[in-house]
Order: sequence, then structure tokens, then C-alpha cells
Amino acid sequence: MSDDTYNQDPKKQTPTKTAIELWGLYSYNLHKATYHGLNKLKGRENKRNFIIGRGSLTGMHRFAGLWTGDNGSSWDFWRISLAQVLALGYSGLTIAGVDMGGFTFDPAQSNLPPPHWCDPELLIRWYSGAFLLPWYRNHYNQHFDTKVFQEPWQYTYAFEKYGNLIPSNLYSLYMSVEPICRYYVQLRYSLIQVLYDTMFANLINGLPIARAMLVTDPDDTSLFNANDDYIDNQYLLGYNILVCPVVNPGITNRDIYLPGSDMWYPSNLRVNVNGFGNDPFGLKHATQLEKPVSGGTTLSFGCSIPDAVKNASQIAYVTPVYIRAGAIIPQVDVRQSINENDQNSVCIHVYPGSKDTSYSMYLDDGVSRDSAPSGLPQYKYREQPDIHNPNNAGGANEAKSKYREVKIGQSYAPSYRMIALSHPWDGYDASSNVGSTYNLGIWAPKSTAPTNAQQVSFSFQDQDGKSISDSALVGSYDTTRDVLSVSVPVALVPSLAGPNTSSGAGAGKYIAVKVTGLN
Repeated sequence: MSDDTYNQDPKKQTPTKTAIELWGLYSYNLHKATYHGLNKLKGRENKRNFIIGRGSLTGMHRFAGLWTGDNGSSWDFWRISLAQVLALGYSGLTIAGVDMGGFTFDPAQSNLPPPHWCDPELLIRWYSGAFLLPWYRNHYNQHFDTKVFQEPWQYTYAFEKYGNLIPSNLYSLYMSVEPICRYYVQLRYSLIQVLYDTMFANLINGLPIARAMLVTDPDDTSLFNANDDYIDNQYLLGYNILVCPVVNPGITNRDIYLPGSDMWYPSNLRVNVNGFGNDPFGLKHATQLEKPVSGGTTLSFGCSIPDAVKNASQIAYVTPVYIRAGAIIPQVDVRQSINENDQNSVCIHVYPGSKDTSYSMYLDDGVSRDSAPSGLPQYKYREQPDIHNPNNAGGANEAKSKYREVKIGQSYAPSYRMIALSHPWDGYDASSNVGSTYNLGIWAPKSTAPTNAQQVSFSFQDQDGKSISDSALVGSYDTTRDVLSVSVPVALVPSLAGPNTSSGAGAGKYIAVKVTGLN
């Protein structure tokens, strides 16, 4: 089989390799053909594709995501899956994942008669530990001789159907599967904007979605020696949210490592365990911010599986999650699906830190190819028609920059914090996504937070320090959660470039909230 290199001389015999050496080309070309075929399919003009495969070659990320294949319901497979996704991220394959809970039953139980199902403890740890990985699905081979069930809700009824096969002391564990798994699915949905922002940024900078600590904190040399045990069982969504899954059975406390030199806060991001009720302050049910821990610290985190029916408040601690100091994290309301109620107000959580930070939130229609930034290398060279097929209109660049970037920056002075908002690019009317207001939650740790609302003050200004007044610019400090809630109308945020550029806008313009008393 030929290497088939791009610039080979057709008059010369090319080097050959055995079929097994180029085996991945079969699936690679299948993904490539599927991608281009869907692009040209009538009725799918300008629509994005979502294609997955379970084998290919480097470069497949341009056409498809990677599913790692038929795994089993075992702790070994759960541990391996984390390392796989992180390693694939190093290699540029950023949309990657596994079948949560395992596709087949535990290989170690092959000598046991059916029926089989995933161990409830394992399914809880898988759902709660993988909730911010790019690829998140429960997929299994349903058949009496393989697995009879794996949906979390089925465990609630397992004692009715298979009670003679289940020890009675596991009743509360089985009953806890559904509420715990539901909680982490909902928490993922509430952070779907962060996942989307990280995926959008991947187009721009190529960085993984789920990142190993070696990517986010390369200056932490302990990750190469003393703390290398943590590099394949902890991961970050983007740069700011650290997830520390439990990957072994019977664990009530797991050691975690907080990388780098930044401070880290135990995550205060929550969803309503009792239903879909709205937070009266628009904070998406986030709780008080606990005292931070220094980066470079190893600590033991209590993460036992509670009786989730009787003690629902402890579900949030099943998997350790930490937030980097200075982080800026958007959170939306929980939905049953992404298509349910397209307009979803966002709360932008702003965490205290010691250095300037920024975050970019990307808003578009979620389905069109023309949302992509047209100036990126992978798009700008498509402006010319396909020279091999002049009649192929699909060879032209379909990236038209129909998106909005919302940039949120946080800076510090000795007596105040400044949170600035701007639209570096505004090529999309996002009112159908987030409405007409950006809501900010500006946090302080409860250990140092003011106990009197009069101790906190805020004002609005532009990049020149000129005061901005508008009846819609409002805010209030909540002493029960130690957070300043601020609403900023989208119309007051300067758009610096793009079709919707503000009148007289230029580089460096913004609207800022100046906050005193929360440093």
C-alpha cells in the first residue's frame, strides 16, 4: 500500500507499507468522506456535523470525535478512560470519550451466569467523575446474556426485579444511583457554556477541552516527579475548574493535589437537588465560598457516597471539585436538553484572586458553520474554490464570523476590584441566547467577607474612569452568601469590532463595575 503523500511525484514509485501499518487510514478516510458528504447533502447547507468514530489517525479531529471503543464495567476501565481522554487531548483529539459504565459487563465476571449490570458504586463514580469530560454518554450492550440495564433510574427499581440477587445492605446505595447521577448530569448542563467556550477556543488555540495539569500548570515541576501520580486521574475543564474523580472502590477520602502557585476554592457551584426551581438572586443556586487552599498542596477530601435520598445536601461532595482563584465562570439554568428554551440567562461567577484574569464567552446559534472565525488558518485558505473541482461551491470558506465574544476581565488595586466587560467581536445578536442582560456574581470567601451590606459599594465606569449611570445598572450584596449580584444591560457593553460595532467604539473600550469592600 502506498504512503500516498500529498506532494509525491506521480512519475516515481512511492514507498510502500503493509496494510497493518496504515490500518487507521480506513476509518480516517471513512470519517473524512462522511464529513464532506454531509457538508454537501441537500438540506444540510451551513449545518455543522457531529460524527464519532472509534479508530483513526492523527488529523481526524478535523472530521470526527473519537469514541475509544467497547469497554467493560470495571474499575480498571474507568481509570484507563481518564488517562485515555487526557492523552488524546495532548495529541490534538479533543472531542473524545468512553462509554460511561462500560459497554459490556465486567470481564472479571465472565464466569458468572447472567443477568449482569454495572456495579452501582462504579456507575456513581463514573457519572460524577466524568461530568466535565467532552464526551459524556451512557452506552451499553443491552441483552439478557450481557447487561439487562444500566440507566440510572433502573437502579431505583432493581430490588423489585432482582432483589433475590442483591444483598439487602446495598439498598441505600442502589437508591442513591439515580439522584446522584441526575445531579451531576444537571451540573454539567448548567456549565454547558463553559464546555462550549472551551470547544470554541479550541478552534482558535488548539488547546484541549479536558486538560491535564501538565497543560495548565507546566511550571509546577512536582508534576514530573513527586506528584506524577495525579496527572492522569485529575483534569481541568479549560483552565479554571479542577475535577478529581474517585477511581477506586470503597473510597471515603481521596488525596488530591492542587497544582501551581494559585489559590484554589472548593467549588461552590450547585444545582437545585430538589427540582428545577429558579434562584431568587439569579446565582443558579451557588453557595457560600469557603476558605481557599494554596496551590502545591496535597490534601485529603471526604467524598463518601451518601444516602442521597435522606442526605441530598452531601451529593455535591461525591467528587472533589476546585476552582482556581481569579476564575470567571458562566453558569446557565438546567434544561432537559440543549434545545429546550433557547434563551437561557447566564450568571457570570467572578472569583477573588491576586492577579489580573480574563475569560472569553462565545455566543452563536449553535448549529451553523458560518459562526466560525473566518480569519483562522484552517478557514482563511478556503476562500478560493477547489482547484480540483471548480464546480464545488463547498470548497469556498463558509466561516463568516457570525458569533459574539464577551470578554470579562478582572483587575485589582489595593482598595477595589474592577470587573470589565466588552465585545471584542460582535457578529451575532445573542439576545435569543442570553436575553438582554449579563448577570454577575462577584464572590468573596465567607471567612473574610463583610457581614454588613453597607460595607460593600459599587459603581460603573468606562475605560477612562468616567462614571456611567443607567437605571438598568443595578446590584445588591447578599450577606447570606457573601456575593454581590450585578446586572449589566447588554446594550451598554461596547462592541469593538464586527457588524454590530458600537458607534465610536475603539480598541480598549469597556464598561466596568468598580467594587470596594470585597478585596
